[in-house]
Amino acid sequence: MVRNKQNTYIKKAFFAATKINKDGSHTTYLAPLAENLKKYKISKYIFREWMLNRNRRPCCKFPKEYIDYTVNAIYTKYFK
Repeated sequence: MVRNKQNTYIKKAFFAATKINKDGSHTTYLAPLAENLKKYKISKYIFREWMLNRNRRPCCKFPKEYIDYTVNAIYTKYFK
């Protein structure tokens, strides 16, 4: 279960790692995201649960495999 404080920290981490391009699209970089998740001590399981809850929105429909791949990439490559 994602707590309110953890939810706030994850949103802060996403905001810090997301850049807005000239055409208005958003790009999230994994290295700064992982750095902020590590700073706020967000575990892999909490972040995965948050991503799955976020995926319930109609605008964020991704296959579960993509979410698992992204979470594993962040926590295996950048958390050393």
